[in-house]
Amino acid sequence: MLSAGEFLRSECGWCFAEIFGDARSGKELIATSLAVERASSGEVVLYVDSRRAFRPELLIERYGVRVDVMGRIDVLSAPDPYFLFERLSRMLSVKRYRTVIWDGMSLPFYELQVAHELSMISRMLSLYSLNGSTVLATNPIVSMKGKPLGYMYTDPYVHLRMRAERTSEDSGRLYAPGWSARFHIRGIDVFIEKEPTGAPQEGAP
Repeated sequence: MLSAGEFLRSECGWCFAEIFGDARSGKELIATSLAVERASSGEVVLYVDSRRAFRPELLIERYGVRVDVMGRIDVLSAPDPYFLFERLSRMLSVKRYRTVIWDGMSLPFYELQVAHELSMISRMLSLYSLNGSTVLATNPIVSMKGKPLGYMYTDPYVHLRMRAERTSEDSGRLYAPGWSARFHIRGIDVFIEKEPTGAPQEGAP
């Protein structure tokens, strides 16, 4: 089994990846696990929090994450789309992040339907990843066709799109075109193992 970071690197190297799924499907857990994993290795990670759900104090108290590790995770609260492109651009230009995580990427743009802004940010993050960074975004499923919110505006720029599905309290599955994988939750850590070729692909995007 591989850690979340190792798995992403093995699948697409430095890339712009997206995990989408229903509520409590495991996508946010994978994103948080990746942030802590990379920060624990000494990286400074950018975590864009659209849901205002990232709780450093909870990670410290419940999972024993060290304070110095949490100090290496820069959190940008992003509930509002106004000036978000400028704020994100400024942060990415001032500090070179090797890992950028955006939980609920499309959510700030939903009510106002600022599709152009979302498309611009998706393109920027895609290019940023090609310069040697991992970008992971999570998105909820809210459309009738089972696609993540904002799918049509991020699709040209995402290199790897995976659908998450929780199968039990401590496990679930990821589906992508051509493969599926199982993930296992151990506290704050998420480990992922790819299933043999020929395993069911019914949940693939």
